[in-house]
Amino acid sequence: MNRTDPANPLDGDSLVLFSKAVSEAYWLQIKETGHYDFTDFDWLTNPSATLRKAAVAMRSCVASFFNKYLRELDDHVLDNPTNAFSAITNFRRK
Repeated sequence: MNRTDPANPLDGDSLVLFSKAVSEAYWLQIKETGHYDFTDFDWLTNPSATLRKAAVAMRSCVASFFNKYLRELDDHVLDNPTNAFSAITNFRRK
């Protein structure tokens, strides 16, 4: 899970790691986010509707991942999260 970067839209470094995964793997970007948007810090300093949409998408994907692989409960969010969350782009899975 990465932020989008206009200078490097597909973030080649993390895609290299994704390509080396030997079992199921997921890769996605969250639109209009920066480094601190993946923490609670921005909620304290810069709450906005855009950030709220990004946070909901992030939380849903993380919860879905852990439910699927730790609890064996597949809600199918990770089948294609771009259908449910407009903040997600460049989704890949293998």
